[in-house]
Amino acid sequence: MNWRNYEQEILEYFQRKFPKFKIQGNASVKGRYSGVDRQIDVLISAHIIDREILIVFDGKYFSKKIDVKKVEEFIGMLADLNAAYGVLI
Repeated sequence: MNWRNYEQEILEYFQRKFPKFKIQGNASVKGRYSGVDRQIDVLISAHIIDREILIVFDGKYFSKKIDVKKVEEFIGMLADLNAAYGVLI
């Protein structure tokens, strides 16, 4: 398995688990502060009342534990995207 297969497995899992939701792999969303398009491994989006809710999944296929810098980067991305939830896998 490589990182692409890993991200694809994550995408397919959520597509099976939540077939009624809009679920995208390798999505791109512009950051509200940075103005930069952010790459998202798996994105679940839903409209609730008049607000779009984003749930962001980032797959890390590393042979060692990730360090705190990767976690901080992820938290910063979530804030920039105004994501409701984020999961680092």
